[in-house]
Amino acid sequence: MADNLSAQMRAVAERAARIRRELNLSKDTMEQVRAGYVAKREWWNTGGPSVEHKRFAVPFGEEMIPGVRYSPDNASDTTVIYAHGGGWIVGETRSHDRLLRSLSVELNATVLSVEYSLAPEATYPRQINDVVRVLESLDGAGPILLMGDSCGATLMVQVWLALANKEESGCVRERIAGLALFYGAYTRGETQSRIEYSADERGMSREDLEMYERAVLPPGVPADVFELCGRDYHGMPAIYLLSAHCDPLRDDSVLLSECLKEAGVPVTYVDVPGVAHEFMQYGKMLDVVDEVIKNVAHWNPARHT
Repeated sequence: MADNLSAQMRAVAERAARIRRELNLSKDTMEQVRAGYVAKREWWNTGGPSVEHKRFAVPFGEEMIPGVRYSPDNASDTTVIYAHGGGWIVGETRSHDRLLRSLSVELNATVLSVEYSLAPEATYPRQINDVVRVLESLDGAGPILLMGDSCGATLMVQVWLALANKEESGCVRERIAGLALFYGAYTRGETQSRIEYSADERGMSREDLEMYERAVLPPGVPADVFELCGRDYHGMPAIYLLSAHCDPLRDDSVLLSECLKEAGVPVTYVDVPGVAHEFMQYGKMLDVVDEVIKNVAHWNPARHT
């Protein structure tokens, strides 16, 4: 994989490896794994724009769905609902903070980072239900954008499908102006990119993908719930679909793009050369991250609603 990476992406990989070595974190418990995921990204989240942010919580039965609201000065009436990546088992707002601040400022929109329930403690479809509950709690009538990276992108497609099949969700569904999806997993089939990039020890292996599925799926639920190509996407709003070229999941975005186009969905598909999975979290060293964020802001269909 290294031969295909840009010079900046190689420098990112080297810096990330150095951070891992210096931290030398324990992984004996899930709590340590989650804390380590955030710790390894602390340096990457320094710098970037300043944005007012506050924690929020939405009631869900006897529990609360936590998150963080980013509110730029003079924000438009657009609300971005963001679902972080992390293989369903790790990740939170702090692991994606710089990206979230940058999106909020560039889109001039309030961003709600939803800290949905993590696996294996919470299993499918709890993650979908968490995001739907936050959506249903929104006040106002302004447009909504759904965004996510990695499994968060997968989750947002599932959220849209859940809303499309939920009669009482009509009001909130009609407010969704578009979805921006960064390098998600949308198929369970073998693809050329999975063959090409899963073998690299620094990347995401087939075993990793299978482990994430096992963690989030409860007994008796078929893994086909994660086969999102071939679903009915008629009536879906505009989609910004992003892939990292040096990523096992690259071709997932290609296949989903074709599926969406067949359903008449307006799709903007962008494959970013020279970068690997998770690259949107490395804006501190990767210039292309700011380029992508500006492109998403230019694409933003909520500007025209």
